[in-house]
Amino acid sequence: MSPTRLSQATLVMIIGNLASEPILAERTECGNHGLWCLNGGKCDPSTYSCVCNDSWINGPTFTGGQCEIETADCGHGVWCVENQGTCMYRASQWAHGDGAKECEDGGGTCQQQVASKGAEHALICVGGVKNNENCNFAVGCDCNDGFYGSHCEEDIIICDIFSNGNTKFWCLSRGSTRCSSKKSCQCIDGYTGKHCSSYVGLDDSESNGEDTEMIIAVSVLLIVCLSVSLVLFIMYRREKQGKPIFSPLDESLLHGHGGNGQVHPHPEANVQDFLPPSNLENHLHVPSKETEENEIQLERMRI
Repeated sequence: MSPTRLSQATLVMIIGNLASEPILAERTECGNHGLWCLNGGKCDPSTYSCVCNDSWINGPTFTGGQCEIETADCGHGVWCVENQGTCMYRASQWAHGDGAKECEDGGGTCQQQVASKGAEHALICVGGVKNNENCNFAVGCDCNDGFYGSHCEEDIIICDIFSNGNTKFWCLSRGSTRCSSKKSCQCIDGYTGKHCSSYVGLDDSESNGEDTEMIIAVSVLLIVCLSVSLVLFIMYRREKQGKPIFSPLDESLLHGHGGNGQVHPHPEANVQDFLPPSNLENHLHVPSKETEENEIQLERMRI
């Protein structure tokens, strides 16, 4: 092997060794809102967002809002979340080309890429005009059990598996709590779909109805309280002015006196006052025993 190729191979090995230990200590403050870019991520001052390393050539690759998620760089823009999936490749020789031959014709050799965990099956052209290009092309990610998505970025709940161990039916973890059966999911509020993977937002119709009822009840209670307070205030004002709305019962009325202290025209009740006019003539006077004795004595004196 020529010295040039040897030095390039050595460089790949050095990068591979660096990739084994992510640079977790490096971080950069991004803006004044508490955002930090981790793992060597750079801050974009125009948007105050983190720009993560996405090429294994520059070292370990990351993604996420703070570059906190380790990834496997599969090449040509394909990546998988590290430890959740591995890169899948087609053969270097395929229907539309031969990557190994192109690398060798350009003066390079295809070597296994060891710089990015999860991309161990990548063949990289070292040296020549195709240096650092893939000899075999990535076609996607092969997700580990319990993960799903184009980058194996989604946690899932496995409900059923095939006889070969592959996942047959699953539910999205962030959209469901469990499997209702081997073919259905128990979605949480805001998620729907076969796998609870579609976020539709929370339905506020029920809560809005309860809020409306509460507003009506409070409004009615407030009106009643204001009305009672107004009546009490008016009664107080009238009482202070000596003109109460509700006058107390005047006891003098029961004894033949008016409320102004004057004597009632009929101070004493008479039996005729309680008899109908038609019965007054038929009313019989029944003398008492004492009256009869008095009348007898008067007759005797006259004799």
